[in-house]
Amino acid sequence: MVPVTSAALTSPPSSTVVPTKTVCQDNAPTGKPGPGVNHCGVHGLPVGNYFLARFVENSPGRRVTLEGCFQFCASVMNATDGCKSYRFYPERGLNVPRCDLYGSDVAYALNSINNDHPDVWFDLACGSPSDEQWSHLQGMNRLRDLGLLA
Repeated sequence: MVPVTSAALTSPPSSTVVPTKTVCQDNAPTGKPGPGVNHCGVHGLPVGNYFLARFVENSPGRRVTLEGCFQFCASVMNATDGCKSYRFYPERGLNVPRCDLYGSDVAYALNSINNDHPDVWFDLACGSPSDEQWSHLQGMNRLRDLGLLA
């Protein structure tokens, strides 16, 4: 599968902080996400259109899934090289799933944590979003209600 849109990562962030804490929708403070924290299942909108790749399908004719988004980020395809985080969200006005991959941690790609948004963000270090530790999050229920999660 190839992304519908991609951009090369010209240079990684010059300084990054090694995460020492993990937060999720249940305990992440609202506002600007902090560096040095793994963000798992938080919500909000991106800083801008600075993503590595966008996927709309897992395979031909099969809509992209949250787990597929994680797998694309964790893959070794040229288009996804350098992926550190991903965003899974419903396309505005269409309510179809989209997946954007980012070359930076959520702390640098997410504008502000706002749990009222359906867009869900994960740092790659969080592991699979299908893991039991994330399935209880309210945001996952919202995506299920929208028909975007099984």
